[in-house]
Amino acid sequence: ELFPGAPVTRNEQSTESADGYTAEIQYLARLRRMDYIVGVGFHQQDFSLIGSVVESAPGFPPLFEETLDSTRDEKHPNTYLYTYFHPSDAATLTLGLSWDRYELSSGLTQLDESQANPKAGVVWSVRPGTKIRLAGFRVLKRSLVSSQTLEPTQVAGFNQFFDDPTATDSTRYGLGFDHAISRRAAAGLEITRRKLIVPIINPITGSVVEEDQQQRTNRLYLHWLPTGRLGVAAEYYDEYFERDRLVTNLRTPGKL
Repeated sequence: ELFPGAPVTRNEQSTESADGYTAEIQYLARLRRMDYIVGVGFHQQDFSLIGSVVESAPGFPPLFEETLDSTRDEKHPNTYLYTYFHPSDAATLTLGLSWDRYELSSGLTQLDESQANPKAGVVWSVRPGTKIRLAGFRVLKRSLVSSQTLEPTQVAGFNQFFDDPTATDSTRYGLGFDHAISRRAAAGLEITRRKLIVPIINPITGSVVEEDQQQRTNRLYLHWLPTGRLGVAAEYYDEYFERDRLVTNLRTPGKL
């Protein structure tokens, strides 16, 4: 101990503020055998942190003092087009393409990610009450506030957007089977695979490294309406997760 018998206290005071806005516009059209959705958006958010850290012991001058003053600026423009083809009453084919750009400026960290994201999916009614779903798509993860969007969040019934770290590049493939057992009961299964490239920021140097991750999920469900006012649901969900063990991110598990 530097000062035997004298407790050392640490006092942190900080004020954080954030200002941001999101603007979107979308156009929808419906034709005889085709529907389409087109849209553009822009999101910007600015963070600032001001404060101080002081470590001291009673009766002695401050042992350590630090002033906190940091900013973080984010920009995310995007555009997208989704087309829904209906070659027959039993099938719907989804084809789409989106473009996203994410810019981050925060101290030593400078990140600029831009990518095109293809989307494809099909829903086929094999027979009345029985559907098969297939999908594959790519996504660039938005910042938290801009996750609220007019852009379609599903392709052939499979979710596109997850709570991944911002600017994560993910690709997902899915196979689904849905069957109406009766007017009051339905069952189905989903098998999905995700590949992720996650940007990890080194808190000391500000540099950005990419971490590869894999995720596999299997889901079985059963829904039943015994009465008009009561619903019963049962579900089995199995998930496997694996990632690289980077030096900058050793506190989280490598597999789950």
